[in-house]
Amino acid sequence: MGSTGSTAGTGRRRRAPGTYREVVGLTGPLLPAVSFLGRLPTATIQLGSVLLVARTSGSLAAAGPTGGALAVGQVARGPWCTPPWG
Repeated sequence: MGSTGSTAGTGRRRRAPGTYREVVGLTGPLLPAVSFLGRLPTATIQLGSVLLVARTSGSLAAAGPTGGALAVGQVARGPWCTPPWG
């Protein structure tokens, strides 16, 4: 088994910029942008739900648990809602 975060056989930790360059070299420069855009809906739906509840109810005390419940639901149900291709 390989060790995560270290170079093979040397025991030294890799630097983040070197690892980043290695990943971009393997996958192409488009991957970070596509990954960011792919994860954006998850973040925006949580922020949007908190803002919606805060605006309609006038209470941040109600908006916080709403965002928390959505996050727990995404974590608990997310693996079963993932499409088979991704």
